[in-house]
Amino acid sequence: MKHPHSATEHPVAHPVARCTAFAAVVAIGALSMSAPAAASPVATTTEGVAAPTTTTETETADALSVVLADVPTALDAKTEKALADATSALVQAQQFTASSDMGAKRASRIEEAATEVRELVIAATAVSADGTLAASAAAALADRTERASRSNERSALPTGAETGNAGAAADAEVSATHLTEATESLSGLLAAPAGAAVSEVVPGPTKAEIAAQKAKARAKAEAKAEAKAAAAAAKAAKTRAAAEAKASAQAAARAKADRQRVAGLSAQAKQYGNGQIPSNLLCDLSFAPGEELRCDAALAVEDLNAAFRAAFGRNLTINDSYRSYADQVAVAATMGALAAPPGTSNHGLGQALDLGGGISTFGSAEYQWMSANAGKFGWIHPAWAEPGGSKPEAWHWEYGTGA
Repeated sequence: MKHPHSATEHPVAHPVARCTAFAAVVAIGALSMSAPAAASPVATTTEGVAAPTTTTETETADALSVVLADVPTALDAKTEKALADATSALVQAQQFTASSDMGAKRASRIEEAATEVRELVIAATAVSADGTLAASAAAALADRTERASRSNERSALPTGAETGNAGAAADAEVSATHLTEATESLSGLLAAPAGAAVSEVVPGPTKAEIAAQKAKARAKAEAKAEAKAAAAAAKAAKTRAAAEAKASAQAAARAKADRQRVAGLSAQAKQYGNGQIPSNLLCDLSFAPGEELRCDAALAVEDLNAAFRAAFGRNLTINDSYRSYADQVAVAATMGALAAPPGTSNHGLGQALDLGGGISTFGSAEYQWMSANAGKFGWIHPAWAEPGGSKPEAWHWEYGTGA
């Protein structure tokens, strides 16, 4: 029989060893890295010659185990273990390449490593009974030795000339050592994560892409800052509005309380005679120290003064306000008929004012303003004090008299 890897016949001393070695060669060679499905390495024909056939992955491993079990017992335990590990790695390689999506470089490295393992399995099993190597096994070892010596990856393998007629145990030991190394190399490639030992070079982003990423990140940061600022402004505005609403409510509450207090004091003041109102029932004027009126009249003139100040930039000038009965007597003694009889003047009721600062002159801007606006605050210029009245007095103004 011709050896499948040699053009010449190579007789061996023992027929069982020859058949078993050939079966191992065929079995390992059947592990093709490009096969899409798992292929069983051997199937026994009627003539006892191993031939490849399609099986499941489990059947592939079982078939390899059967082949190894038939290897001549001349192989020692170390070589048998190395062969078992190698076949297991080859099965895994086939399964891995059939089911995994990997780069071309990694697939090439795995196929190369699996080829080396197959060559060494052939070398380890193709040993004749008298300890010499079959021609194909010797050629495989020589080729592996030359490549290993050039790359300096492993110690040199023995050539066919060096093995010569050495004992089978020596050849098996050397083959087992290198087979173990090759198996470990293959297993390492299978176990390595994608892109680790054999990686496809992925080009990094271009300058334009980096600039676009930075611009996008900057825009995102600016948008975030703007949103944060807008939220802060909205919160501040809400807080300010709440504070203003609270202040307004408090002011309204105070105004209501003041009106209630003024109404109470005014009601009490009305119970007293002209010029007889107690001082504690009268209210002072904030812009005219020493002057006082009935509290409702005082509150109204405070509002009138605010409007006058807005128009002329100054306060009303108060020349006279509440007059007690004694004060009315003194004025009557001084002014005679120009003064109202004591006990009859609206000054004695706390409802009259004598004003200056331009208002005391008919036709002045201040007088005209008072004529147009005083009524809005409850103050009037009585008819008798008008230019055509019984006693023309431009300065005299009254609150709540209606005439």
